[in-house]
Amino acid sequence: MRRAFTLIELMVSFGVSVMLLGSIWFFHFGGLDTWRRGQQKEILNELSNTALERMVRELRMAESVTAVKANGIEFQKYHVGSPAEEDAHAYTGEKPVLETIRYELVRGERNVRLERAVGLEKGQTVFVVEKCEPEIFTAWVLEERDLEKDDDVKMHPFDFTQQNGDEVKRIVLIGLTLKLAQQSDSLEIRTKVSLPSVYTRLMQPGWNTEKQ
Repeated sequence: MRRAFTLIELMVSFGVSVMLLGSIWFFHFGGLDTWRRGQQKEILNELSNTALERMVRELRMAESVTAVKANGIEFQKYHVGSPAEEDAHAYTGEKPVLETIRYELVRGERNVRLERAVGLEKGQTVFVVEKCEPEIFTAWVLEERDLEKDDDVKMHPFDFTQQNGDEVKRIVLIGLTLKLAQQSDSLEIRTKVSLPSVYTRLMQPGWNTEKQ
């Protein structure tokens, strides 16, 4: 005759089964959560790097900054050819056209988006995330000096509260900071970009902001 399982044996086998199932659940869902977090982090990295690279490339081509605040900037640059040709740095031979570019952080009910607009066109979305700190842009102003007597190049931070028009024309360095958050992941990336065309013009003897 077969011997029936005792209560102790049933309890032991039940405990072992629970432990096995728990281990399987932990490794499966724990690994899945890690994979999802990795994917989310990769998406954030791609969004921030793509946006930053585009802003840096266009700002380096800027002929002048016309307006700037913590969450937005407007500047003018020469455009040649289609956006794809410009992105590829391919000169088409067409006459350069001065265009106005605007970047602005726009807050919605559930997310935040960075928009880019050309001229009077409606802004196009660069990226959308759950959270983004509004302090994206900082700026430095080239101080006026006597080029014949003073060889030192001095700059000071642009005061967003004053919005001095003459100082806006003398902005030669832009700081960019992106602090993004999506679900439980976040990242921060910083860089600075100089405006060589503006700097070169300001360094010319006799340059006067009132004539621009």
